[in-house]
Amino acid sequence: MPATLIGVGPGEPALLTARAIEALGASDEVVVDAGVPEESWRSVVRPDAQISLVPEGRQAQQAARDAMIQAARSERAVARVRTGDGWTSAEALRDVRRLTEARVGFDVLPGLDSKASQWRAWIEAHPLYGRRVVITRMIEQAEESAELLRSRGAEPWICPTIEIAPPPEPGMLDKAAANVGSYQVVAFTSANGVAKFFEALGRQDKDARALSQSRVAAIGPATGRALLERGIRADIVAKDFRGEALAEAILKACQVMGGTRVLIPRALEAREVLPETLRGSGMQVDVVAAYETRPVSRERVQPLKEALGRGEVDAILITSSSTVTSLCEALGPDRALVGRTLLASIGPITTSKAVELGLEVGVTATEYTVPALIGAIEAHWGN
Repeated sequence: MPATLIGVGPGEPALLTARAIEALGASDEVVVDAGVPEESWRSVVRPDAQISLVPEGRQAQQAARDAMIQAARSERAVARVRTGDGWTSAEALRDVRRLTEARVGFDVLPGLDSKASQWRAWIEAHPLYGRRVVITRMIEQAEESAELLRSRGAEPWICPTIEIAPPPEPGMLDKAAANVGSYQVVAFTSANGVAKFFEALGRQDKDARALSQSRVAAIGPATGRALLERGIRADIVAKDFRGEALAEAILKACQVMGGTRVLIPRALEAREVLPETLRGSGMQVDVVAAYETRPVSRERVQPLKEALGRGEVDAILITSSSTVTSLCEALGPDRALVGRTLLASIGPITTSKAVELGLEVGVTATEYTVPALIGAIEAHWGN
């Protein structure tokens, strides 16, 4: 009976060839180099098969060849197992020569090259590679997130669940912009608020110089960048990117509380913790709606719903309470489809809203920025 020379490739059970699995399962004797990972062959060998582990060294290798020849001549199915392709190493070629000299037939079942396992290390180093990640932010803000995902090998899908609309009373914003010099502090809580306020300044024939007498506060790096793009460096920046932290930073920076006038241009609907905290300390706070966020139509989210149903989405990024609320509104009774993918939240407030809406959040960023959120997803999948 011919002997079978088998290469088990890089030692990954999943990379064993179909013919190798068949031959190992039919073998009466299996002669294996001691360095071959046991998990790469043990599970496909018969329980009653005789196993011989061959240590390194020329004498041990020669003894293994003699045993293989004896088994073949005794009409026992014998397999000689090595790593890699199994037949181009010096010892494997000596197997071939010795079998030929002994006039024992043999089959060679090459395995994959040992480099074939390098894909696993590469994938582990690039956990986002090939993943389809949905960005629910507004189109104006989504491209930065998309570029970060592309740089890590992911496939970003921009599918905004909210859009910006003018506030119900736009004249109030124009009035605040016209009188901005009367405020000691102007606090911005989003890049959108910055953009819309500066548009209002422009309508009043004003620019960044109108803020020269005010202390400008920003809630986070994205808001700070939006200000820098317009020539303003924030005087006050929250350490933690939430309203509570911004209120604390403003109170710390302002020596005199009573009579201090604060302007907060923000979304129509937002958390009240910032203005309420400042008012509680004696400040005079004017909150002005700079814009309104509205959910997009269900028709615009329909492609996402269909992709979720087909299991074609790996993760969804939610970056505000409004994005997750609007996502649920757009999906309607099909919001349970979100449970088929990884829901990743930019911070605890957004996570709390998602949980309130009946969703399960798989990842929450500890630093409330998009880069940190993407890093948290990488860590999640990397583990």
